[in-house]
Amino acid sequence: MFNVALVDDFVQLDEVSTDTEINKVVAAKNTESLDAFVRLMVFPAAIRDGEPFEVQLDNQVQLIGLDTTKWKDGKDGYYYYLDKLAPGETSTNLFEKVKLVIPDDQKENYKDVSFDIVAKTEAIHTKKFDYRLSWWGSDDPQTAEPLRTVDEILAEKREE
Repeated sequence: MFNVALVDDFVQLDEVSTDTEINKVVAAKNTESLDAFVRLMVFPAAIRDGEPFEVQLDNQVQLIGLDTTKWKDGKDGYYYYLDKLAPGETSTNLFEKVKLVIPDDQKENYKDVSFDIVAKTEAIHTKKFDYRLSWWGSDDPQTAEPLRTVDEILAEKREE
């Protein structure tokens, strides 16, 4: 694996109210000299009184403006970029905003909880099927959806 920079355009707010869209642009930029396949992990992190507080994507935290054309949710904790990322190139934005959604009857549970949306990027060169081994631990094609679709698309774009 090699480094591809995370584009994370976000201004930390002291206080966030529920049902408010907050600008947070997440993408990947290839800073290497080889083409890359990229995947991003995105997860909410919450802390109350110094202890982790469970918050889930889609339930309490929504990603707004999610690009489902160039990115595919692998349902394994990662979003996969469905193209090669050339040297110096930046991917399309995975998403552009986030929104905290807490039902009125649960808002008291979230009092004094601090939130963050953490994103990390992973990349691998596009040669052979090295992405399979690096990301999924095997040279074998993926057979279960949605990773099968991701694998089929990347297999067509790989280099020998």
